Amino acid sequence: GMFAETVACLIFVPVDVIKERLQVQTKMQAYSYKSGLDALSQVMKFEGIRGLYKAYPATVLSFGPFSALYFLFYEKLKGLVVHNDPSTYLERVKQRSHVEIGFFQSMFVSMVAGAAASLLTNPLDLVKLRLQVQRGCSANDPSAAKTFQYKHMLDGLVQVVSKEGLGALWNGSVARMCCHFPTVAISMSVIEATKPYME
Repeated sequence: GMFAETVACLIFVPVDVIKERLQVQTKMQAYSYKSGLDALSQVMKFEGIRGLYKAYPATVLSFGPFSALYFLFYEKLKGLVVHNDPSTYLERVKQRSHVEIGFFQSMFVSMVAGAAASLLTNPLDLVKLRLQVQRGCSANDPSAAKTFQYKHMLDGLVQVVSKEGLGALWNGSVARMCCHFPTVAISMSVIEATKPYME
């Protein structure tokens, strides 16, 4: 999961950077993008391609652990649902034996695994978002970057806890879980349903 996310972020990060700048531009008044394409054009013009990948390390550190935990939880829960025995199930997986799971069972297991992984990695996602916004503001308007002054992911985590309290690390966690629910539920249940036809 971690390795796959590292590769996927090469494509995902530029999209994520543009999306999150569009989300915060009205409130922070740091950007004046008319659309996604306009945002992409402005980033390339004023920051270059590096502007699209400034948050790559932070994104990998956020989504990498999410993917790793998600698949860990999913496989363990799938073993409980299918055989009520995670160890036997995982042995069959190692032997490349296909283990069938119902469509709605897979959907439920995916949602639980996604919720758990989202909750545990929310602090990383929170700081990742702030780093993206901070670096973008700095490139467009240095004075606007003073909202956050994080040097890197670890520094961001420490500053959030010291200035806002431990609970602030989970700000937006419910919204994040609601975002991941449909994504993982649909994708994994469809994969499980079509897997037998691909082998």
